[in-house]
Amino acid sequence: MINKSSGLSVGVVCLSLAVGALSAPAVPGQEETAPAAKPALAKITRDCYQIMKKHDIEKLLTFYTDDAVFEMDDMTIAGKEQLRDLFEFDAVNQSQVDILDLKIDGMTVVLRTSEINESFRLLGIQADFAKATVTFRDSLIEKVKIESPPESQELFMGKFEPFSTWVSERYPDDFNKLMTGGYSADNAKLLLALLKEWREKS
Repeated sequence: MINKSSGLSVGVVCLSLAVGALSAPAVPGQEETAPAAKPALAKITRDCYQIMKKHDIEKLLTFYTDDAVFEMDDMTIAGKEQLRDLFEFDAVNQSQVDILDLKIDGMTVVLRTSEINESFRLLGIQADFAKATVTFRDSLIEKVKIESPPESQELFMGKFEPFSTWVSERYPDDFNKLMTGGYSADNAKLLLALLKEWREKS
């Protein structure tokens, strides 16, 4: 399915780093406090954005809980198999997400991000901006919620509508695959191929 946040996969946390950073021995009689975890979560998040840019899918999957949920606008992805499909889509789409701002609230990381990818480039979108709220369970991600500001949604729809009209008229079967087929490497390849043809012929 084509979604405005199709390239986004945000807030990956490295398990190996998290275990070392968050499991330091506690002082007897004292509980670990949220402020002590803040620097670790910030560093882990920033470090893992660099890993995400490399599209190391197998490694990324180990950073999530088995029942992790990924919410993007009006779409929900649940479980590692669907996450794998999303990451494979992003890899083909050459998604690159950068952190613009990062704040920690307990075990939640709130990010402002910018993204560039190949489908945005072909649509004529220079960059996309979003808010990502990443919730942790222990040292793994259990939920990511992506929220796009109204201006980003309007920009995307304005760029996407002419393309979607062109595809639906000329390739109705492919259009149906794009809109109902979900995230996958094959759907990303189909999207990019159609976008390139649309750009050449429009």
